[in-house]
Amino acid sequence: MQQSYSKELMIGLAIAFIIVPSIFVGLRIWARLLKFKALQFNDYLCLGALVVGFVCSALQLYAAIDGRLGQHQIVGPDGQPILDDPGFIVYENTKFVVNILSVISLGLFAVSDGPVYGMLGVVAAWTISYFFANLFTCFPVTPFIEAFYGNNCIDSVPMWLSVVISDLIVDVGILLMPVPMVLQLQLPWKERLGVLGMFMLGASVCGISATRIATLVQIGAEFLYHYNDETYYTSPVFYWSNIELAMAVVSACLPTLRPIWGSFVTPRYASSAVYSYAMKFVFLSSSFFGLAGLALASPTGSSTVIQQLHAELGPQLSHQDIISTEAPPRWSTFNAPHPAIVVNVESELDVAVTVKYCSAKGLPFLAQNGGSGWATTFKLGTHGVLINLARLNQVTFNTDKTQATIGGGSNNSNTISHAYAAGALVETGNCDCVGTLGATLGGGYGNLVGLYGLGVDNVISMRVVTADGHLRSVTASSDPDLFWGLRGAGPNLGIVTSAVVKSHPASQDDLHAWTGSLIFSPDNLEEVVQAIQDLKLQPDMNIFLYFISGGPPANEPVVLVTPFLHKGNAATGRAAFASLYAIATGFCTPGGRKPSYGAGFQRMIPATWRQIWNEYVEFQKRPTAENSVVLLEAYSLIKARSEDPNSAAFPHRNVNFNAVAIPWYNDTALDDVAQAFGGAARDLWRATDGLTQNSTYVNFAHGDEALQVIFGKSLAKLHHIKQRFDPHNRFNQWFSI
Repeated sequence: MQQSYSKELMIGLAIAFIIVPSIFVGLRIWARLLKFKALQFNDYLCLGALVVGFVCSALQLYAAIDGRLGQHQIVGPDGQPILDDPGFIVYENTKFVVNILSVISLGLFAVSDGPVYGMLGVVAAWTISYFFANLFTCFPVTPFIEAFYGNNCIDSVPMWLSVVISDLIVDVGILLMPVPMVLQLQLPWKERLGVLGMFMLGASVCGISATRIATLVQIGAEFLYHYNDETYYTSPVFYWSNIELAMAVVSACLPTLRPIWGSFVTPRYASSAVYSYAMKFVFLSSSFFGLAGLALASPTGSSTVIQQLHAELGPQLSHQDIISTEAPPRWSTFNAPHPAIVVNVESELDVAVTVKYCSAKGLPFLAQNGGSGWATTFKLGTHGVLINLARLNQVTFNTDKTQATIGGGSNNSNTISHAYAAGALVETGNCDCVGTLGATLGGGYGNLVGLYGLGVDNVISMRVVTADGHLRSVTASSDPDLFWGLRGAGPNLGIVTSAVVKSHPASQDDLHAWTGSLIFSPDNLEEVVQAIQDLKLQPDMNIFLYFISGGPPANEPVVLVTPFLHKGNAATGRAAFASLYAIATGFCTPGGRKPSYGAGFQRMIPATWRQIWNEYVEFQKRPTAENSVVLLEAYSLIKARSEDPNSAAFPHRNVNFNAVAIPWYNDTALDDVAQAFGGAARDLWRATDGLTQNSTYVNFAHGDEALQVIFGKSLAKLHHIKQRFDPHNRFNQWFSI
């Protein structure tokens, strides 16, 4: 094969090999800073690989400028190399150093890519072995290894072929190791194959290794005929080594760059469809690389983790038998977390010691009460721990019933029952099965929001376990920042084991409300939407709109409205919602797949709701999808907006309406269609939302939203609080900041 090299080509490639990986390592560090995370061990290994690669590229520059790399070698009148030529000596010295350093850099890259300890040993052994093999190619040590020097050296070509072949084998091993774990993920096959496709981005390094093997074989053959032109014909020894080093560093950085994308691209500036697919690509390529890295870095299988927790964590808990492998059911099975082990805590100290243990061992963990969160942000992996709060369900009241202490395991049904028995009113969410404090810490909409404000406005104090395993009593005066951040972004900062909230003594009349179901023909949809828009909601009123199944056997979709009037009756209720009456004419069930998509907006636009109805009808008629729902919640927000908008991390007091599309089905083959329907409904709401920035209530969010959409103007301050209380991002399962 005719070769074509030049001094300029060698210089240009060396400069590129310095600039490109430096950019990507800089972006990797920037991504860490955007997430307010300290650099991890593998970041420093990547930096080490960059430094060594930088030196190798600088040596290529030196060899090209002063050592005739890429140029024909100077020979004597007899056609033999001039062995004391200064340029040739520079070339030989730099080639010798590059051969040794490239082995070190590839070893650092392989380790930084997160192999299991067995592979770590292989990589370490490979690096050490070939470091010394290159160093002692000749004895005594010398960079002048060619036969015409007459030194005591081994044949370098077979040795270097063994280097690159074994390097390729190690690269392929690292690339393939996460595949079995990906195939076990609870995802549709299409998405699992997509994740595997993301892994194949790392195959570029393997491809370069294979090309380098072919190049070295060719060089070995040609050098037999051109032994007197080494500086020209062995040029690829330099640049293919540096290409592999540069691409290895780039491929190690790519999966870490998701925060940069998320900080610049939001649906407000790009079409939601484009944004959704782009974010799915980035999310899969980064989150699942990270997930696989975690699994690869773990030295034990899940069964060993279970045994280890029993042996090490069990004695620290209130009872040894509260460790289990049976997870409580979740409301939606779509992308649900699958823990390896469950700790059914019975005290707040159980929570504290479990968090401290998981943080020390690097085990991902998630606190759960109702299990109703549907977002796609969970990433427990194969060794994750679920902290089940359900047994912390005590609800008590002080003597004058002005304060209630609610356990982190109490759901709305339990909280309301205790409040009724005590003769008091407490602001809770609306669905019985939802955890009270989980809903409250997200913002806390409920039937009493018009009278008493949002749930976050009613919190007086909290008992919180932070990432260091410390149990803290948090109030507005004891720690203003943490108190502020928990009320809107609680799952990012700690586990609230109990909270003291405002309650309101109530008479029997106060404990009653009027509600009902108004079913309308689809032909009346625009009138219904306009009537809700025009309705002047008073503090004691709220109204919900549903697209929902009319029930078996036909399961035809219907338009359902449920008005609510505190202390109302049939007469006062009809009067309050007269505009709707003037128009003619088992939500908590766990299981099933429910990839839900929510959005906030300012106005009810009839044309928008007609388009969403059409999308809903088309999806709802599919097999097993008859229970699908579109839900709108509308409250009087006068009381909520009377509070200082900066008093809590919850950012969306300005939003008038919140809606969510809930595809509900059992057949995984419908996953793509369901997500398309949910995404289309969200896009339609956003297109006419009347907001300066897309805003989604965290408890209604799907999981692919940019953090700015969820936390709004609170995000910057939350980053700082997160860095203070959870610098290693242990609480990372729910819209991690």
